[in-house]
Amino acid sequence: MPKVTDEHREQRREQILSAAWDLFAGNGFHNTSMAQIIAASDLSAGAVYLYFRSKEDLIVATAEKALGAAHGAAGELLAANRPVSPGEAMRLMLGRIEQLHRSAGGAFFPVAIQAWAEAVRSPVISATARRFFAALLGDWGELLRRWQDSGHPLAGRPDDLARMVIATIQGYLIQRVSFGAEHDERFLEVLADRITGMVTA
Repeated sequence: MPKVTDEHREQRREQILSAAWDLFAGNGFHNTSMAQIIAASDLSAGAVYLYFRSKEDLIVATAEKALGAAHGAAGELLAANRPVSPGEAMRLMLGRIEQLHRSAGGAFFPVAIQAWAEAVRSPVISATARRFFAALLGDWGELLRRWQDSGHPLAGRPDDLARMVIATIQGYLIQRVSFGAEHDERFLEVLADRITGMVTA
């Protein structure tokens, strides 16, 4: 019998997650059944349950992927190891998230918003959301400290300003999903300029 490689396992896991992602985006977490996910994955029930014991496990996995996206984008900026203006960081981060949204066929933002809502009900997803919020808060705090250390005075404590920036990102995503606001590069440029002015003394 051929050996199942780690790469194969990861491909199968992503295949299942992709099917769940699309269904969750269109139907919501609670209106999607495991039977629907199994059918959409083109795998057997046994194969799906080998990777995810329940729909709750799948919800947690999709929530982690959605909530971790901003943290991943911030990590890319921090890895550059150079001071970045708050506005440029905001523009690059939202641009990266928009790319993820498009690559997910328009499913990324709806799943992210549902994950935040599900955190109110599920202690497991609440813990996941808190973990990623703390990570993103740390990311933005570090980005702002680097900007400050490069000679740009801030209008307050980096951690306080980081919360303001994160609230703006969350508001942007809610506008995109709940109110049908379109992606607009001109608006992102204006937003980036205002963010820099807001956090700089």
